Amino acid sequence: MVSDPPPEWPEHEAAHTLEQVREAFAGRVTAFGENWWQGIHLDRVTEPPGGRVLADITFELAGDQSRTPIRERAAAIHAVREGLIVRARHYMDPNRARESAKE
Repeated sequence: MVSDPPPEWPEHEAAHTLEQVREAFAGRVTAFGENWWQGIHLDRVTEPPGGRVLADITFELAGDQSRTPIRERAAAIHAVREGLIVRARHYMDPNRARESAKE
């Protein structure tokens, strides 16, 4: 599996192993606490051509220390083979993800 972070993120290196994916998400635990993933809401799923799935997502989180609320829309294109996600390409701009899904 390969996980590509959004191009605008400082950590713009793709993760190619499960350990690298875990490391990439470790920062979210530091910033938002152990249960940060509970603030992720799947808004819509569509199937563009090419064995892919486009997921529109909303993040509703608060900083673990500051409690400052964050609400962001994002999206991810997942390449699926034999029922498994083999690549996840993340976007902070859902419109950019939809355009990329057309390619």
